[in-house]
Amino acid sequence: MIARPIHRYISFIIDLTVTGILGFAAAYPAIIALFEALASRTRPNILNLLYISLISGAVITILTITYFLVLPLLWKKQTIGRFLTRIAIVKEDGSSIDFQTLFVREVVGRMLPSLMSFGLSLISEAYLISRQGRTSFSDALARTKVVDI
Repeated sequence: MIARPIHRYISFIIDLTVTGILGFAAAYPAIIALFEALASRTRPNILNLLYISLISGAVITILTITYFLVLPLLWKKQTIGRFLTRIAIVKEDGSSIDFQTLFVREVVGRMLPSLMSFGLSLISEAYLISRQGRTSFSDALARTKVVDI
């Protein structure tokens, strides 16, 4: 059975919270470097801020991709949010998802449009999920569906 929109929304909020906490932890050194650069505007502090910010950004990107790609492949085809709301991603024919399908769905269908539109694509995702077919752009692109389990 296709997952109810409320389950998808709650799952998204939970996953957003988890990745936000991980992202904040990874960004903490950059936040400290920012305060140091603001307190003492020296060239070494500003360069330190630049380097730490680049590293933190890369770590946050890796953590986010790992959370949405690797975790579902290793753990019941679900993220923490999907596990708690009892939903899972499957292919349109009901078979299990693989890495390639998950990559197209999560990275190409969700993360890239969200980054390019500064998050506005998430609003369109919410609309598409709530319509009758309950499929989002990423579902249509990867030929997947989200089902209740």
